[in-house]
Amino acid sequence: MFTARPFVILLSFVLISHSSFSRDKLVPGYYINKQGDSIVCKIYYSDWLINPVTVLVEVNNEKRSFNASDIKGFGVYGYNHYKSALTTYHINPISGVDLPEQFLDSVETKWFFLKTIVSGYYNLFELTLPERSYYFVSEGDSAISELIYRAKRIENQIVEDQDYKNFLFDLYHKENIPLSHPDPITNAYYSYSDLRPIISRLNKNHIEINTSPDIEAKIKKNKPAFGIFAGGMLYNFPSTIHGAFATDVKFPSSMSFSGGVNLAYQFPGHLKSIAIGISIGYSGYHLQFDKTGVNKFYQSVNYNGETDYTEHISSSNSFISPILYLNYIFNPLSKTKVYLKTGLAANFSIGSNKDIVTNMSYLSNTTINGIPSPPQSGQGEITLVVTKKTLFQFDAGFGVMMGRHKLEVNYFFPVQLATGDTKSAYLFPSVGQAIYQEDFKMSMLGLSYCYSIFR
Repeated sequence: MFTARPFVILLSFVLISHSSFSRDKLVPGYYINKQGDSIVCKIYYSDWLINPVTVLVEVNNEKRSFNASDIKGFGVYGYNHYKSALTTYHINPISGVDLPEQFLDSVETKWFFLKTIVSGYYNLFELTLPERSYYFVSEGDSAISELIYRAKRIENQIVEDQDYKNFLFDLYHKENIPLSHPDPITNAYYSYSDLRPIISRLNKNHIEINTSPDIEAKIKKNKPAFGIFAGGMLYNFPSTIHGAFATDVKFPSSMSFSGGVNLAYQFPGHLKSIAIGISIGYSGYHLQFDKTGVNKFYQSVNYNGETDYTEHISSSNSFISPILYLNYIFNPLSKTKVYLKTGLAANFSIGSNKDIVTNMSYLSNTTINGIPSPPQSGQGEITLVVTKKTLFQFDAGFGVMMGRHKLEVNYFFPVQLATGDTKSAYLFPSVGQAIYQEDFKMSMLGLSYCYSIFR
């Protein structure tokens, strides 16, 4: 029976992964002093949701704390760069019940570490404060300018300031960039996802200006990764069943080829340590158990007997298995990454001989009231266990990832395979009664290699 327990475990995994980032992580990076020198260091980094006021670094085991006015900027290798700037921004609210009736011109000027979104001849920066986010643009070596976005309320309608769009139109006109229909600026929201491609297009006119590889690498890696995988799946069956004559039948493990496709997305936060994905795989098992034996009973010299029998118990099944999973990478900034995985699999049976059946034959000799009865014989096929068509299974594992290559081990926890029904009212000689075999469990252990085609 499927329960909510896997969902509880999945939720716990997410909460534990998220809580692991409540403390700063010491990661490799750099800071740029006032003279423009780049100093390699380690940075206490926590993937800030709002821009930091100070940054704590470690150089030669010595800790140093910097405000935005103390240095020119800092960065984490392969992830983000922050630029120090004396920043002027409008304090006009953009939501809530306190919207003004007119656009406010009130501004504040403070030192901030601005997060670099796009770098090149044109640079796009983000400033996230508790109340809202701001975006800024700089051209070449010129000062940073705010992309002004304000809002006001006229009666029951909210009117948005279009100043930032006019500013972007002017830049496109200056660069002689033709606008398609519909153009990207008119429909652009004041957001990272809409502004980034607009500024990136401006930089195509200035290809001689090198774009920071760290920033571009981060943007590219945020796209979903599609891959293929192949490996082996070891099916284990810890339960025992009754045959028509044989008792305590336990199948050996069954090895199968497994393969399929995989789609994963790394969340941009938390140093891209958390990923969600879905995979669709194929695997299956083939079981068989053969036994020849003699069942004897003896009550007295007048009532006894024996049965010679042969049984061939078998089952073959194949599954198409979509798996929804989460990954947590322990060392996201290393070339060789180690991760944990947890997920929920839905195994859909596509096998034509999925039920467990026995093909048996027997010859019985019985003495009743001291008189031997004529021998009785028979043969046929009996369904021992009716198996489910769909199985939900909790999955946990770990893996190692290097570039496009990934090696992964997964364990699928035991799940009930039997429905508890029977297709036959046959009287089992082994126990003297009809059996509804309700317990037949299955677990799996998989090893797979995955190659990312697009990432």
